[in-house]
Amino acid sequence: MTGFVWFFLAFVLIAAVALFVVIAVFSRGSAPRSGHDGVRRVRAVIVLARVVAAVLAVRVVMDVSELGLYGQGLSLAPFVVAIVWVLGGIAAEMVTRSALRDGGAALEVRSLERYLPRRSAFLLGFSIVLLVATAVITTVVAGADGRSLAYACGPDCMSTRTPWPGAFYTAPLAVAFMILLVLVAINVHLAVTRPRGNLAEVDLAADDDTRSAAVAAALAVVALAIAATAAGLVMFGLLPPSFDPDAPPLIRLALVAGIAAVVLAAVSAAGLLVTALTPRPVRSAAEV
Repeated sequence: MTGFVWFFLAFVLIAAVALFVVIAVFSRGSAPRSGHDGVRRVRAVIVLARVVAAVLAVRVVMDVSELGLYGQGLSLAPFVVAIVWVLGGIAAEMVTRSALRDGGAALEVRSLERYLPRRSAFLLGFSIVLLVATAVITTVVAGADGRSLAYACGPDCMSTRTPWPGAFYTAPLAVAFMILLVLVAINVHLAVTRPRGNLAEVDLAADDDTRSAAVAAALAVVALAIAATAAGLVMFGLLPPSFDPDAPPLIRLALVAGIAAVVLAAVSAAGLLVTALTPRPVRSAAEV
């Protein structure tokens, strides 16, 4: 198990470096500058909230990893980090809800489609489907205790492997994931619908960039959590028995789905992080 832990940590480190390189290569330069006090305050509050959320996430993960038995708490760490991060985004949106109100009113349509990075969002959705499929398979073939895998390896021979991502691990993961999705929906809704008055063209562009970055950041942390969770399922559960010719064929199918989920989620996260750090110009209402 120790070897797998170090291998997993090395994988996370390599993935982090790869994401940094992708972001540096595909960044779009600096965002439009705005002299509007409200726009600058929104940006400052969001950045501050993200920093505080990142610090809190580290603290919360240390506590959560000690919960449960047999690494159950540690398996929840990616989703818990994502939940704390999104809560920071929600807090920032609530604090800055009236920052751009100036007593005027602007008639415009601001929908999620204007700020959503479609390709990255599509990849994220596909990776979620693959992760769910992987978890369903591992849960179905798990033993009665929900954390082991047993199968026949010959006459009068039974092979048992643990830990295995059965219901013991996947049920709490499903609950945490649903909570995360609800919070992300709230965060994205608040970012898109944040009221604003009559702004100059450059301030509108800067505000749109802030909204686009907020939407991308909320989705990026989901993609990272999906990638980390799928990688954990693959390395700690699926990979060892997949090399056993006696293991059920469904395990190899789950392995393929799990690896695909990791790859798609990582690609999606890279694209979303690029958008979050260097937002692209948003679509007009006519382009949606």
